[in-house]
Amino acid sequence: MDSSIIIIFDVSYKAEFDVINKYIVDEEIPFIASLNQGNLVRFEWYFSPGEKTATLVEMAKDSDAWEALATKVIGSPVNLKFNDYFEIEKLTVLGEASASLRETIGPMSPIYRPYTAGFAIS
Repeated sequence: MDSSIIIIFDVSYKAEFDVINKYIVDEEIPFIASLNQGNLVRFEWYFSPGEKTATLVEMAKDSDAWEALATKVIGSPVNLKFNDYFEIEKLTVLGEASASLRETIGPMSPIYRPYTAGFAIS
């Protein structure tokens, strides 16, 4: 078992896809990358434009690494814009979430699913 953690944001949005895509490519990704310091190993968006829904998948080395990055992002202008564009429908945390992380994101009512078994090929 590794200590990685995966955070899955299932969201809906009302703006046009072109506007959302421009925000993600021009603002969000460069901002997250500038703060990352190796904490995230994945930051990927998946869209269903016809349904105006999307999924953001973030994978970090561990719970502390993701929390360190999230603490820098929460309340930033880019994060406030995220909140203007997206409604978080469901937040799922896969892996071992620390007590500190649980406290930090508790108001978002996440679903926690600790690791049980499996393998990954890299």
